[in-house]
Amino acid sequence: MFTRTILRSLPFSNYFNQFLFILRGLQSYSM
Repeated sequence: MFTRTILRSLPFSNYFNQFLFILRGLQSYSM
């Protein structure tokens, strides 16, 4: 939770969230 609050405060949090979303999509697609 603590790390999430820090990421939210950062300006590139949106890009980081999109990156994680893409990684999850690739993992599900590869499986």
